Amino acid sequence: AAGEPWFEAPDGKKNIMEHMPNRDEVMPRSVFANPDWWADNGDEVNERFKAWMAK
Repeated sequence: AAGEPWFEAPDGKKNIMEHMPNRDEVMPRSVFANPDWWADNGDEVNERFKAWMAK
């Protein structure tokens, strides 16, 4: 990534990668979406959420 313009601040002084959400230090506490679960359950969950919000 070094030397690539999209990984550096415009002034070249700050490493943008330190602020990315997928860096190694952050991954252990990250939350991942499960597309298979959402495909199976998304409609029901969305209906339940809408009913809850309507209260």
